[in-house]
Amino acid sequence: MLFTAIQYTMCSVIIRWCIMKNVKTTLKNGQILSIREATPNDAEAVLTYLALIGVQSDNLDFGPEGLGYTVEEEAGFIEAIALSDNGKILMGFIGRELVSVAHLAGKSKRPRTKHAATLAISVIQSHWHLGIGDAMLGTLIDWAKTNPVLRVLDLEVRADNAAAIALYEKHGFLRSGRFPQRFRIEGVSIDTLLMTKEIKHD
Repeated sequence: MLFTAIQYTMCSVIIRWCIMKNVKTTLKNGQILSIREATPNDAEAVLTYLALIGVQSDNLDFGPEGLGYTVEEEAGFIEAIALSDNGKILMGFIGRELVSVAHLAGKSKRPRTKHAATLAISVIQSHWHLGIGDAMLGTLIDWAKTNPVLRVLDLEVRADNAAAIALYEKHGFLRSGRFPQRFRIEGVSIDTLLMTKEIKHD
């Protein structure tokens, strides 16, 4: 069963940080980026977006083959994240065009590890270098800081992706380790970096 409007209402009443408000920010070219939380009804749009960026970028852990999820499976994933207390999926739009997806996914529901979440973020190639990644990442981190469950965020990034590494460092992520040959693209092995950020609550 998909996440219903009633469930969302209950969630926002019971857990103040479950639903975040929509965010708007002005990009470097003057366009407005609108950021909102994903719902299961967005599953098809998210899969279409992911199929496109899989073709455009070698910075992801999937390529033109995509993720291989059905719309129903993706809707289930979005619903599971929405119902969790340690994850969030955000979508960024310019007008009606989906240009970015960012999410935090909790490591587990177990008490000893639920405070940790993994971050992933992507931006459609035609809108690179406009500040979208910066805005999406900042919004996601701001939400994480309001979440009393989360204590540490981590991510993986290609070791040669200097622009992405600089962005993550700007937002307080530190280099914590290196995975040799994590990617293999067209016969070439590529290392990735593990980066982490501690979330401090007042």
